[in-house]
Amino acid sequence: MQQIHQIQLRVAAFAATNPGTSHTAQTTNDTGAPIYVIGGWVWMGASKDGFGDIPVQVRNLTTGDDYLITNVDRYANPPGIADNIMEFPGMNGNYYLVNPGDVLELLVNGTGPYGPSTALEVAASCWINYVLEQP
Repeated sequence: MQQIHQIQLRVAAFAATNPGTSHTAQTTNDTGAPIYVIGGWVWMGASKDGFGDIPVQVRNLTTGDDYLITNVDRYANPPGIADNIMEFPGMNGNYYLVNPGDVLELLVNGTGPYGPSTALEVAASCWINYVLEQP
C-alpha cells in the first residue's frame, strides 16, 4: 500500500463586503514528478451575523480541471455559525493527475451581505490527499 501524502490550503476569514470579493490559496507541485490526487475534502464556514451564498472551488489552474464546486448558503436570521464539509472524488481507483509545475487552488467567493445585516465573514480550508505512484 502506498503512503498517502497531504496538502492543506487555507483561506483565512475575510469580510465578503462586495459582490465578487474573492480570496485564494495556492500551491505548486514542485516535487519534480507527477502526483496523483486520490481525494480530499473542504471545510467552509460563515459567520452568524451575515447573509450570503459562498461559492467554493478546488481546481487545477494549469489544466482547468475542477475537483470540487460547492457552496454554503446563509439566509435570513441564521441561528449560528454555518459550516459545511464536502468530500471530492478520487476514491475507488480514480485520481487526478497533477504534473510538475501545476498549480492547485482553493477559491472562496464572497458574494456580499444580503438584507439588513453586518458583513458576512467567510473562510475555508482544503485537505488534498495524494500518492506518488499511479494508483
